Amino acid sequence: MIPKVLSKGKNIKCNYFYVRLIQDQTETYKQFAFVVSKKVSKKSTKRNRIKRILRSLVYKNLDKIPFGYYVFVVFKYFCSSREIKDFEDCVLRVLSLGDQVSKI
Repeated sequence: MIPKVLSKGKNIKCNYFYVRLIQDQTETYKQFAFVVSKKVSKKSTKRNRIKRILRSLVYKNLDKIPFGYYVFVVFKYFCSSREIKDFEDCVLRVLSLGDQVSKI
């Protein structure tokens, strides 16, 4: 499903990451994929920390995301602990744009 999301999905950019979204009306679940490359950080602990932070933010706001969405998230750079609040605001803003997503 990831190649389909990358080729047909809507691209939403944020300060810290960009998201490719696609909606499938027939599905009854939500799927997320997170990518943090070595360009962000050479240390896997930092890359995994970014993924954990986003997973927790998505989990907290899962009820705001309608069913049938495939979400592919690619991080641009690492955010420090002071920027976590901005990071959370950016995630919520991107999730709120889900209504404008292309459908399969």
